[in-house]
Order: sequence, then structure tokens, then C-alpha cells
Amino acid sequence: MTNEQQELVAIGCIRKPVGLQGACGVTPFGPTLGSLKLPRQVLVGADGPQAVPMRLTGIRETVKGLTCFFAELTAIEQAEPLRDALIYVPQKELPKLHKDEFFHFELQGMRVITEQGVEIGTVVEVHNYPSSDGIEVSRLGAASVMIPLVADVGLKIDRGARTIQVNAAALEEIL
Repeated sequence: MTNEQQELVAIGCIRKPVGLQGACGVTPFGPTLGSLKLPRQVLVGADGPQAVPMRLTGIRETVKGLTCFFAELTAIEQAEPLRDALIYVPQKELPKLHKDEFFHFELQGMRVITEQGVEIGTVVEVHNYPSSDGIEVSRLGAASVMIPLVADVGLKIDRGARTIQVNAAALEEIL
């Protein structure tokens, strides 16, 4: 595996073929996919090491997500095997973020604590929902919990300390 493939970041998931010409319905993971300058090469596959280069030539926004067009796909039969495949770009090609912004992959593995320093658990997955994103937190000695990534929860993300601080009072119903 090349160094570049070790540093790949998934920016979307192909859900299904759209139409007969090989277009794909894609669920984006954040705004990165929709902001790419086209045409451009991306990697597509079930996981980074097995992903193959494909040329992304077009993106159309729809109510259900994005429709992506690849130069290599010209028929529905070619798009069908790509169901649930991920679209990757090298991490070094991601856009620069402002101080208070983050990529989903950066949150995985962070410890979630209250403002008093009480540990709730560890982020195992970030989910992209239409209303808001949420973090799935594996709790110590308890069932996992989903915490919405919204201001009401009082999120403070510290990349250096690898922690996400939440307002315990806002989570009373969840915990």
C-alpha cells in the first residue's frame, strides 16, 4: 500500500445506480464531495487499500443527496457493482478548515467528557443525518449512545487533547 493510500479519507458512499447511463446516487460525508473541482480523479472501493482510481466528471445535487457521474461508467450494469462503495480522496487534498470546523474522521477515537471532566465514552462513529450529524459514543460499562452535534449540547472539540466536551445537563435525557 502506498503512503497516499494509507492517508485516504472517505468523502461519500455510493448508494445505487441512477438512470440507465451509469450515474450513481451518493450520500456525501459532509460538504467536501460537493465542493470538489471537476473533473478529477478519486478512488472508489469498499476500503482504501482496495480502492481503484476513477474520474469524477460531474456532480448534481438532488433532494436525496448527490448524483455523481464517472467517466468509466456509461451503463447501469457498470454502476450496480459499486453499491455501498466509498469515494476517497487523499487527506492532504482536503480543504483547509477554520479553527472551529472539523472533519468527521478526526472525531473517531476522541474521548467524550462532561464540563466537569467525567468521561462518558469514546467516539466510535460519526453519522450523517439530514437534520444534524451525530456521534456514536461507546460508553464505559453501558450501551452506546448517539449524541447530536448541535450547539445545544455545548460541544467543545479539542484536537490536541483528543476530547469532545459536552454539557451534561443537555444530555440528561440521552444518558
